[in-house]
Amino acid sequence: MLFIGAGIINTAINFAIYSLCILVFHLDYRLAAFLGLAVSIGSGFLQSRHGVFRSGNSASLWRYLALWAALYVMTIIVVGWLIQMGLNEISAYLVNVLISIPISFVVQKFWVFK
Repeated sequence: MLFIGAGIINTAINFAIYSLCILVFHLDYRLAAFLGLAVSIGSGFLQSRHGVFRSGNSASLWRYLALWAALYVMTIIVVGWLIQMGLNEISAYLVNVLISIPISFVVQKFWVFK
């Protein structure tokens, strides 16, 4: 249940920044995704490490960053493909969020914060 609360907060931060970058500043979706991720990564790590998974593992920061680097690459591929298929940047990003949330949970639970 804590993962859902932390996930909602971090997804909202990430999506708000991504949307702002797309709709207001007209940035490329790749840069917008990077900026949204960069801003939400710090709070996400602290919430996940201390609140959700209660891990004292010192390697968890590096694993967390590796996970998010992989998820960023996945985001660029999925969103780019969905844009080519005709979705706009916002809709494509929302579809990607639905795909990445369960992946993120499983990897954090069984690898990042084990």
